[in-house]
Amino acid sequence: MAALVEAGVAVVGENRAQDLERKHAEYGDAFRWHFIGRVQSNKAKILNRICELVHSLDSESAARKLQVPALLEVNLAGEVSKAGIPPEQLPRFLGLYGEVR
Repeated sequence: MAALVEAGVAVVGENRAQDLERKHAEYGDAFRWHFIGRVQSNKAKILNRICELVHSLDSESAARKLQVPALLEVNLAGEVSKAGIPPEQLPRFLGLYGEVR
C-alpha cells in the first residue's frame, strides 16, 4: 500500500470489509476507497463509514443498509452460481431503491 501512495494512486478497492477497515485505519484519506466484493448487510456500517462507492450490490437487504452510492450487479446469464439481481427483478428493485446507481 505504501508503494501505491508513493505512486500517486488515488482510488483503491478492497473485497473484504475487515481488510478495508484495517487498511483505512492505517492509510486513512491517502486514498478514495471502493468496495468490490459481495456486500453482506451486516458489514454495511463499515462500508458507509469508509467507501465512496460499492461496486457489487446484489441484494435488497444490503441496499436498505447502504448509504453510499452503489453499482447494481445483474445476473444476466441467469446462472445460479453467479451473484446478482435477476433481470426480471430489476424494474421492481430500481423502483424501491431509486438512489442505487
